[in-house]
Amino acid sequence: MNRLGMLVDISHVTTDTMRDVLQISQSPIIASHSSAYQLARSDRNIPDDILEGIAKNGGIVMVNFFPGFLTPEGAKIDSGYWDYLHMLQSDPEKKSTDIMKLLEKWDQDHPVPNCSAEKVVDHIDHIVKTAGLDYVGLGSDFDGIPLAPEYLSDVSYFPYITQILLNLGYKEEAIHKILGGNFIRVFRKVEEMT
Repeated sequence: MNRLGMLVDISHVTTDTMRDVLQISQSPIIASHSSAYQLARSDRNIPDDILEGIAKNGGIVMVNFFPGFLTPEGAKIDSGYWDYLHMLQSDPEKKSTDIMKLLEKWDQDHPVPNCSAEKVVDHIDHIVKTAGLDYVGLGSDFDGIPLAPEYLSDVSYFPYITQILLNLGYKEEAIHKILGGNFIRVFRKVEEMT
């Protein structure tokens, strides 16, 4: 993949696989839509030691906007969903249509609580403090998440993120990096290495 100039994406893989990729990849890697495990203990999120490894690799972690990956409560409910799904799938007597109905009922009984745009910025800030400013970006996952934080339902609300970052003392150059500059750096570096 490195030789072909492909971006290696570690979102949706286990932490063992993340560590393996960090050992193997010579090009910067990305986590295109993952958040900080320290703030929300979801298997989809990135532990601090791997955040540090991504920084050493020159890659980027792009924060996912799904409240199930942003808050401890949301992560617990999301984890319960996947445990329930795997339990249902392990029953050979269950048809996929039955599983879908049971999952819909589960979702109704266990809604992921929404959160504010500040929670997205909490993850950005944690990654900056753990890995560094050059290794964080936005990976909203608008096309894949069932729920977005308040005031972040689409890209037209990104100025809220900018304002929250300004309120925390982030300067214009830093915000430009977070909003896209860091991803452009990674993309160019991967292209250069082909």
